[in-house]
Amino acid sequence: MIKKVEVENAGTGLLRPNPFSEVTFSVQNSSSPLFTLNEETTYRLSHKAGLCWYIIDQCVLRLTESERAVFKFMHSGEVHTVTVTLHSFSDVGPIWGMEATEQHVIAMELKSLGTELFREKQFPLAAEKYGMALKILVSDGCRAGLLDNHGEKINSIRSNLALCFQKMGQPEGTLYHCEQLLADKKHLVDDEKLRVKVLYRRAWAFCEINEFEKCKKDISSVLKLDKGNCDALKLRGILESKIKDNNRDMSTKLRGLFRSS
Repeated sequence: MIKKVEVENAGTGLLRPNPFSEVTFSVQNSSSPLFTLNEETTYRLSHKAGLCWYIIDQCVLRLTESERAVFKFMHSGEVHTVTVTLHSFSDVGPIWGMEATEQHVIAMELKSLGTELFREKQFPLAAEKYGMALKILVSDGCRAGLLDNHGEKINSIRSNLALCFQKMGQPEGTLYHCEQLLADKKHLVDDEKLRVKVLYRRAWAFCEINEFEKCKKDISSVLKLDKGNCDALKLRGILESKIKDNNRDMSTKLRGLFRSS
C-alpha cells in the first residue's frame, strides 16, 4: 500500500494524470534502494515494468502539476519513504475515447509488460498489467473496432491471469478466469493446447478449495487430451493424498461424536 503522508509543495491545479498520461517527474530523498533516479525523467504511465516503476506510477497518479509530496510504502518488510515531484503531464483523455487501434496498441504493451513482470516473478504486478490489458480488450469500443484474432488475444491474457493467481496461491482468481475461458467454446475447441492448460489450472483451483470430485473430473479431461501430462499426474497424486487426509479427519471427528454421546 502506498500512502501520501506529506505535501511539501502544493500543485498549481486540480487535475491529475490518468493511467496513460506522459509525465515528467523527479525523485528526491528516498530511503529505499529501489530508487536511483535524481534528474527529471519523462515517461508514459503504466508502460514500464518493475516494482520501482509501479511505485512511481502510484505516486504520480496522486499528484497535481508542480506538486511535491512524501509517500510511504512497504518493501521487503520495512517501511520506506520517497519524495516525488510531478513537473508536468499530458492530458491524453480517457482511453475509452481513443480509437480502437490505439486502445489495442496500449493493451498489447500492457500485456508485454505483464509478461516481463511475470518472468521476474513479480506476480501481483504482472496480474495488474494483464488485468488492465484485459479491461481494455473487452470494452465495447475495442471489440467493435478490432475483429481479427480478438478472442484469441483475450483468451491468452485470461490464461496468463489464471496462472498469475495460481502462482500467488489464490485459487478463486484462477477459477474465475478458467471458467471465463471454458465458456468460450468457439476458440478453445480449436486450441487444444490452451484447453489443456486451462483445465489443469481449474483442476488445481478445485483441489485447493477441496472440490475433490470436480478436480478429479478436470484431471481426467486433461489426461484424455494429453495422456502423459506431468502436471496433471502430479496433481492427481496430491488429490489422492488430500482425499485420504480428509477421510481420516472425518473418521476422527465421527468417533469423537459417538464417544461424547
